[in-house]
Amino acid sequence: MAWVLSLLFFVSSVPVVAASTRPASPIMLSDISHSVDSILGPPDRTEVAIGESASFWVSTEDIDEVLAGESWVDVSDYVEVTWSSSGGGATVYPVVGEYTSVYFDLSANDELITIIAEATNVPGAVAADPAVQRQVAMAKKVPTAINVIGILEDFSDDPDPIPFTEDGNGGVIGAATAFKLQVQPT
Repeated sequence: MAWVLSLLFFVSSVPVVAASTRPASPIMLSDISHSVDSILGPPDRTEVAIGESASFWVSTEDIDEVLAGESWVDVSDYVEVTWSSSGGGATVYPVVGEYTSVYFDLSANDELITIIAEATNVPGAVAADPAVQRQVAMAKKVPTAINVIGILEDFSDDPDPIPFTEDGNGGVIGAATAFKLQVQPT
């Protein structure tokens, strides 16, 4: 009888863990991709002029394993991406989601701006993984030159036309010239 009691004591002292999830796999967060919303220069450039905007996006994935009966089943956890910027001179919107737009403000200073994407599990996830962050640096430049690259022959479809006045005989008084300009940062 003493042997049985010691065996029961030994069995009861072993911690019993109900393993329902395997250790969390890290959140997979792609590098940040971007496209500058402008016809001046390549869209993947990291140097922008004041007043320009750019689109940024990432992709995410978080697969964890859950015990279902006697086998492990892959479960996709929901990942939330939060966007921010550091260095000033930029507005990020929307701030949550896999896609955002950034507007580079009209300040009179050259600035280095870092765009940050941080991926986290939402509350109630199968396994709470550590946050993962990606960054991309953008250089905002103040224009140093404006070049005239052409004259518009017809600007009648301009949404904000230059006002003309008619004289008493139906003639038009006034003149206007519209130019195509190229603004160049350094």
